[in-house]
Amino acid sequence: MMRQRPLWLTAVLGVLAAASLWACGWLSLPSSSSGAAGGSIPTPVLSGGSPALPTPVSQGQAAATPTLPAPPAATPTPAGTGLTCGPFRIIVPQALGIPFQCFQADFGYFDNSTTVPIHRWGLSASDIFCEHGCIDLIPVAQVQQTLGNFVFPPEGQNGMVIFEAVKQALTFQGGKPAERSLEIHGQALVVANNQELRYIVRAMSVDDAYAVFVTLPIDAPILPTDPDPALNTNPQALQPLPASISDMQAIEAYNQRAAQQLNQLPPDAFVPNLALLDQMVQSLVYAP
Repeated sequence: MMRQRPLWLTAVLGVLAAASLWACGWLSLPSSSSGAAGGSIPTPVLSGGSPALPTPVSQGQAAATPTLPAPPAATPTPAGTGLTCGPFRIIVPQALGIPFQCFQADFGYFDNSTTVPIHRWGLSASDIFCEHGCIDLIPVAQVQQTLGNFVFPPEGQNGMVIFEAVKQALTFQGGKPAERSLEIHGQALVVANNQELRYIVRAMSVDDAYAVFVTLPIDAPILPTDPDPALNTNPQALQPLPASISDMQAIEAYNQRAAQQLNQLPPDAFVPNLALLDQMVQSLVYAP
């Protein structure tokens, strides 16, 4: 797998806003390991995080009418490494080469010190902010009993979805119809960039017993490398870049153009390959 920078073994430096949110809201305190081993895209979201069920995030006042996600593709059966974590199994395609392991982590909210133990696929038990990527398997009833309700990130983390693109409906065995998208989370509008872009999936098991939250770093060939346009090092970044990080109107217009162009790119233009990430998610089997 070729990338412009290491994604799986090197922490993504400089993601101050994103890291702050993970630290405050999506708490992860690993304690043990288990398991074997298209249309116009909406304006960046400014009005809140994702809902408790995997539906498109709500739009701010300046948002355009959201594009409906594409219909789900047929569930593939990729060759790769089969892994088990809690009541879930997954196949990680060989071409992805993601060395997932199953850990125990803690789920919590920004304004509540109480946490609930969950199962997590991740690269390292020390990657508590999921900078290198995680698949969290969250027991909904326990979260509701302990924390009062369940919401998907970034809601509950004192954050919101500030950019989204490339929506696609997905399915997995034992799960309800889900949706993946490429998103940036934070507290304020920023230029769409590869430093903060994430592959996101929000899904529920058919019996509503588990929520599945997938977050993985991903690069797009047309995005700048940094949220500050002055620090961009990607010569293929969509031009013209906003002249200032404080020009909200220019940033919003840029992000709309970026989302529209991202939606037209083939899956193999992204790193990792978007189709392989989708295959991995669709290989999930929920078998309580």
